[in-house]
Amino acid sequence: MSESNPKTGSAPAQKAKPSGTMAEKTSEEPSKELGKEPSKEQHTAKQLKADMLLLCDEFSQFNEECAFICDAFAAIVREPEALDQATIAGFSHYSIWLKEQVAGFKHRIHEVHKGFNN
Repeated sequence: MSESNPKTGSAPAQKAKPSGTMAEKTSEEPSKELGKEPSKEQHTAKQLKADMLLLCDEFSQFNEECAFICDAFAAIVREPEALDQATIAGFSHYSIWLKEQVAGFKHRIHEVHKGFNN
């Protein structure tokens, strides 16, 4: 993620927090209704929509990363002699990362769900 966006030349994308930067950008857009400010309900709906879109995009990327690690596990099972200390350490690190990502998605889904119920 250290490269800039080739289309815009902007800074690299960063993982968003549960509130999401996309939601903040969306909420800053002016209302399209004859110059009126958006209502609180419209603002909240736009924010929730942006949060859900960001969450879905990040979950899709996470899904691809999970597929990669599953393929790696399958390869090791087929050739266990390739299992050295560095590989063991890598799988241990990846295991911790996976658990953290799942906990993060669970928390973010809960937060978005709370937003729909308010």
